[in-house]
Amino acid sequence: TYRFDAADYSLEEINELCVVNRLAIRGMTTLLMQTLLYPVPGSPKTSVYQHFPWSHSIPFLNTDIGHRMVYPHKLVFDAMMGESRATATYQPYLDDISMYVDSEFCNFLIDTGSSVFSYEKNSVFLHDIDRIPGSSAYYHGYYGATALRERIITNDITDLDVENQEKTHKILNETSDEPDTISCLHFLVDLFGEWVLPESQIPITLLNQIINSVSQLSDMFQKTTHCQWMVDSLVTILIEHPLDDKIMHSKLLFATSKAISLLQADKAGETIIPFLERALTSDFLPLHMAALNGSFYLLESQLACFEGSFINLLTDFILRNLKYDLTLPFGYVAAMWAVAMVILEKFPEDAAQADGFTVAVMQFGMNCLMNNQTPFTLHQLVIRGFQRMVLSFSLPTNENESLIQMASSQLDVDNPQKCLSSFGLLMTCMYCGREGTQVLNLDRDPETLDAMLTGAMDKMRKILDCITHCCESQAKPLASVVCYLVADFFPREQMINTFVSAFLSPRQQNRHLISLILQQLFQGMIREGKFTEIAEWVSLVLRNFVQLQPLGFSIWCTSILLLCSTQNSNLGVLLPHVLHHSHETKSPSELFGLLCRDFHGSILPRDRAAFLEMLQLGGKCHEGERARNEFHLVCEMIEGEVEKDEEG
Repeated sequence: TYRFDAADYSLEEINELCVVNRLAIRGMTTLLMQTLLYPVPGSPKTSVYQHFPWSHSIPFLNTDIGHRMVYPHKLVFDAMMGESRATATYQPYLDDISMYVDSEFCNFLIDTGSSVFSYEKNSVFLHDIDRIPGSSAYYHGYYGATALRERIITNDITDLDVENQEKTHKILNETSDEPDTISCLHFLVDLFGEWVLPESQIPITLLNQIINSVSQLSDMFQKTTHCQWMVDSLVTILIEHPLDDKIMHSKLLFATSKAISLLQADKAGETIIPFLERALTSDFLPLHMAALNGSFYLLESQLACFEGSFINLLTDFILRNLKYDLTLPFGYVAAMWAVAMVILEKFPEDAAQADGFTVAVMQFGMNCLMNNQTPFTLHQLVIRGFQRMVLSFSLPTNENESLIQMASSQLDVDNPQKCLSSFGLLMTCMYCGREGTQVLNLDRDPETLDAMLTGAMDKMRKILDCITHCCESQAKPLASVVCYLVADFFPREQMINTFVSAFLSPRQQNRHLISLILQQLFQGMIREGKFTEIAEWVSLVLRNFVQLQPLGFSIWCTSILLLCSTQNSNLGVLLPHVLHHSHETKSPSELFGLLCRDFHGSILPRDRAAFLEMLQLGGKCHEGERARNEFHLVCEMIEGEVEKDEEG
């Protein structure tokens, strides 16, 4: 029924009809929203909601530097997600799970138009900055306004009459196994359209349920007519509904703002501005959150009516209320942070006119990242916002430098998740900063190149210190990315000595990780044909290895050095085997002898005498431990082979 007239029904019947219709609407809405669920790859019994971030593409990601920085961030993100799942602090959703599937499979899905993977390939930088999903319940914003708007424009059939639309829809239903969500949406929109009319006299509780349902179902709208109905109906209700009902106004305010954003209706936007201003000056927290979430949608649409005085109102509100206080609701803080990020990125002139706005927002973010009590969800939200600001070059130079110092200081925190997310922010600053533009073969200015290398080297030393002291769950992801940073920012030859020193450091707790980095650096030089340089480097640092104490440790370290630098791929694969066997166990002399003979045969004849001298030095250094040790045996073996070759 469409009318709840007291002349036709008794009060008890109206209440019963209201309860029944509320349950029916809630059930139909839930069933429709469940059509957005997709199975988790690798776990088909588990489903998550499909998600399209609100964020626009960032031009920097389409540059050469942007392409280079994606894969290192992938490695860090994967490690952080692994830690989050292990500690149950983060609930992944579809774009987190699918963004790093096999590249060929992902490209296939994108090329074939799969709706699951049809957004930005660089989505590691396009996360939402207004929320972190933490449960399986559906929440507004799973679909960004831009994605919804593009879908509506694409699917809106304006050149067919009603008969052809119905015929086409019937054919699609007969040939598809998917549920007929379009017909369900049409039915609910028609039903709601009758109920929200003033003469229907529906109870306030049923109207409340309708507003909740429309807010969620708008993520499924595929026609402009649906959005237009939503704007016309909700604006009318918003104007006519009593202002004393703040709870209803908070729901109406968000739903109306979302509809205006989807339709980009300037005239309706001018109508809603007074209600947003009244909500922001109210003392009712749900009204604040509704106004902020609605403003987030409206600012994203960049309508002209929401510039100027409305931006000033938002900046004043954020300056008064954005503060580091863990007692505040997370959704409230997240909404203020998201609006602040949008203002800094899309309205930089208005942000600059607001006295102290940028400084206050940066100070709040710094406090969140540097305080150990900050929940990981808020920490991650702030990291996402800062990354987007850096990638869009929305921050002043001095704020960027402060951000780099803060991210560097957070590498040695005890929380692996926060350490890895801070490392991702530091990498973003490196690629987007002066080091990125100067070192990545884009502007090789000799006068400034040394300064750029010095700045990048300072950050690399901080990363190496973190690998040295941190636990393996933190150090391993950092080590997996270091080789990419070295390839992009430094000549490999200049970094080998740094990593050799880190390997030999008495405080080094993760020599196996440094060994893998050294192997990748040497293999990169081998691919470039720099065999002579490798021999010179090994001969230069070999003295430090053969003199290590005790004998077993010296042989173990020397074997690792020779395995990292070998040109023989059959021997190089033995590095994990050697790393697995600690130096405390007896190293196989046969393998050590084979490695020394292989290296001796791969270097130039003029360098072979110097190599033998280093081995003899190692033998002398360990004579006190064993008079005839492995170094002596290897020297005799190599000298015997040389004599045979000369005789032959």
